Amino acid sequence: MPRLYVLSQEKTINAFVAGYHVQDSVLVVTQGAVQYLSRDELQAVVGHEYSHILNGDMRLNTYMVSLLAGLSAVGQMGDFLMRSPTGNHPKHKSVTPFWPLGLGLWLVGYIGLVLGRLIKAAVSRQRENLADASSVQFTRNPDALAGALYKIGQFGSFLDSWHAEQMSHMCFANSLVMSEWFASHPPLEQRINAISPSFLTRIKYQTRDTHKEVQSPSSQSSSLVVNSPHFSSLSSSQIFSKSAVEQTTEYINDEVVFNLDMPLSDTVGELRWTDLLSAQYLYRSLSVEVSRALQTSAGAKTVLFALLANEQQASEQIIRDFFAQQASMVRWVMQLQKHLASSDNRLALPMVELAIPRLQQLTTDEQQQFLVELRRFAWLNH
Repeated sequence: MPRLYVLSQEKTINAFVAGYHVQDSVLVVTQGAVQYLSRDELQAVVGHEYSHILNGDMRLNTYMVSLLAGLSAVGQMGDFLMRSPTGNHPKHKSVTPFWPLGLGLWLVGYIGLVLGRLIKAAVSRQRENLADASSVQFTRNPDALAGALYKIGQFGSFLDSWHAEQMSHMCFANSLVMSEWFASHPPLEQRINAISPSFLTRIKYQTRDTHKEVQSPSSQSSSLVVNSPHFSSLSSSQIFSKSAVEQTTEYINDEVVFNLDMPLSDTVGELRWTDLLSAQYLYRSLSVEVSRALQTSAGAKTVLFALLANEQQASEQIIRDFFAQQASMVRWVMQLQKHLASSDNRLALPMVELAIPRLQQLTTDEQQQFLVELRRFAWLNH
């Protein structure tokens, strides 16, 4: 599973994956995607990005970034060599002796860059169509992906970053304004029609029916009509369902707690809203200290030691003897052990799962050394 990140400063809807191999891949979504997309729509976007991972597009995209950056660097070097070493002062009209070489590099670099962008756009559009089709195959819900694309038409997908152009072909939708020739993604309307041909027609009729039902000024004010350059106006109160965050945090009650005790055989192959709320409930049950420790590799290692110490009811002396050369580690493990002693036993597995991505950031030697130490610590009370 790729490591997950959220671009909290990006309010538009977009996502991308990066990495050379599946083992070191990362999945990144914008804050706007989490905020505006429903759970099904967000799942469709993630399915699209997983397709890029499974089809080997990550490696291809990374090579494209390197190639275009190299061509751009050649052009910039040529531009630098063409400049006069004495600057632009009117008294100095000398021409740098490297001007012919600079011109050649400039032509090679920027002509190559233009051709590279054209090739990138052509390849990227084909891979995006394949990823859209794969997402529908994964989720069996074409309307979810179409809905996500429609909301991109409403809220936008452009990124506020200097690297938006370099990574445009890696994103779920266009990350900046580009001409049709250089666009790395097919038009939104074309993508929607390809996966759900009747979607826009149904939206059109729903919008017309909504306008007919609106009578009073109060009802008009409660139905926000959003205008988009990509599509006709749409009543957001009818089409924009709750975001993935709202759907998983609206209710936490006895039904959620009860769901934690259901037999595993009754939940295999089916993901329900109560399952999402159960996960949210468990995550919120973690103490602040444990949650903070799980944000780093060192903290994740400490949490696992504390879990073992709590499970085996290890004494303070055993902990001190094992970490005799690490006084700070002794205090940290004992502190976390106290928090775990008063926590729900069902939190143990979620904590291990949260620790694994952090442990994967360690080198192979560090991972092996940690496993040896963890195994030694586990056998202290046997």
